[in-house]
Amino acid sequence: MAQDFVGLPGLDAFIQGKINQAITEEREASAKRIAELEAALKPFADEADRYDHDECDDLSAAWAGDFPIGALRRARSATKREM
Repeated sequence: MAQDFVGLPGLDAFIQGKINQAITEEREASAKRIAELEAALKPFADEADRYDHDECDDLSAAWAGDFPIGALRRARSATKREM
């Protein structure tokens, strides 16, 4: 599980506990956010498997997407760019 924050000399147990709690909550929130972003990106990662060679990646357009429009909307939402 999560490792506790390294205690500082003179820091009382209550404050140390609050610091550890805050760190744990932040780690859990970060893990949840990462999972949301990975789920939103999965259709695009799966689609990338259909393109075998890697030449001209930044010049060539993906011509046939095999993902629903909802995947685009979920990706937009996950990245907080909702319109």
